[in-house]
Amino acid sequence: MAKIGVAIDKVEHQYLSEADLFIESIGDISQDLSKYIDSDHVENEKLKQEVSRLEEIISVDLPGPNFEISKNGKLKLSRSGNPSSEEIQRFSSIRSVLIEAVEDLIDLSVGSNSHSNIAKLASSYRRALGDTAEDLSIDLTYAYGVRLTNSQAEIAKRIESGDYQQGSQEVEEAIRSVSELHRTIIMDTLRGRELASHVPDYDSPTDTDAKREALTEIAETVESDGLLLERKDARAVVEIIEEFEKGPNPARSNQVALLTISNMLGRFAKPVLWTAGVAATGVVGNAAWTGVVNGYQVSTLFLQNAEAFFLINAPTLIKLAMLIGGDIGWLPSFIDWLKKNKDERI
Repeated sequence: MAKIGVAIDKVEHQYLSEADLFIESIGDISQDLSKYIDSDHVENEKLKQEVSRLEEIISVDLPGPNFEISKNGKLKLSRSGNPSSEEIQRFSSIRSVLIEAVEDLIDLSVGSNSHSNIAKLASSYRRALGDTAEDLSIDLTYAYGVRLTNSQAEIAKRIESGDYQQGSQEVEEAIRSVSELHRTIIMDTLRGRELASHVPDYDSPTDTDAKREALTEIAETVESDGLLLERKDARAVVEIIEEFEKGPNPARSNQVALLTISNMLGRFAKPVLWTAGVAATGVVGNAAWTGVVNGYQVSTLFLQNAEAFFLINAPTLIKLAMLIGGDIGWLPSFIDWLKKNKDERI
C-alpha cells in the first residue's frame, strides 16, 4: 500500500508540474498577445492622427471649378456654386438677357474656322448658365467668363493691329456684350463676389514660367492617363491651365487655374486618405464609414489609380507645391504619408 501511495504522489506531482507549466505558457502567450494588441492599437491611433491632420489641410471645396464622381467611376466637372433663391429672384431677368447674348455669340462664331474656339467656349459658358436659374453654376460661369474675356481682349488686339479674320469685329462686340452682363450676374451673388474679392491673391509676378510648366505637366498627365478624369473634363482642365498668366487681368486667369487644380488634386487625395483611416479605425474624423466618401462611391480602381498618380508624379507635384504653396501646400506631407504607408494600403 505504501508503494501505491508513493506512486500516486509521483503521478500527482507530475501532472501538477505539467499543469503549472501549461498555465505559465498560457500566461506568456497572453502577455505576447497583449503586447501585439497594444502595438496594433498604437499603430492605429498613430494612423488616425496622421489621417486627421492631413484631412484638415486638404481642401476639396474651394470656390471655383470643382469635381464629382461620374457614372464611370472617374471624376467630372460638377455644377458647384449654385445660387440661393433670393439671388435667383434678383438676377433672373439678367440671366435671360445674358442667355440671349451668349446664343447670339454662338450663332456668330459657330461654323467659322477662325472662331471655332470661341463657339466652343461660348457653348460651355451657356451650359454653365444652366437650363434653369436654379441649375446655374456660379463657379463654372465665373471660370468660362474669365476665359471669354481673355478671348475678347485677344481679338481686340488683333483688330487694332489690323491682323484679324472676317467677322472678328462682330464676334468681339458680341463677347463684350456677354462680358458686361457676366460681371453683373457674378457680382449679384455671394459666391461670385467671394471669387472676385480674392483675385489679387493670385497675382503671380515671380517664377511664372516654372509655375506654368508644372501646372501644364500635371494637367496633361491627367488627360493622357485617362484614369481619373472623364476625357472631356480633363481637356477642359488643360485649357484652363493654358491660360495661366494670360488675359487683360492675369490674376483672374491664375485664380481659375489654381482653384481648378487645387480642387482636382484634393478630390484625388481625400478618398485615399479617408479609406486608409477607415481601414484602421472604422471612423474618419467624426463621420462613420458607410462606403461612401464625401457623397460618392469610390472604387478600388479609382483609389489605386489615385495613389499611383501621386507617387509617379511626386517630383512635379512637390515642385508645384513649393512654387505655389497656399491651397496645395499639403502635397509634400500627403505624398510623404503615401510613401511611408504604401505597403499597408490597398
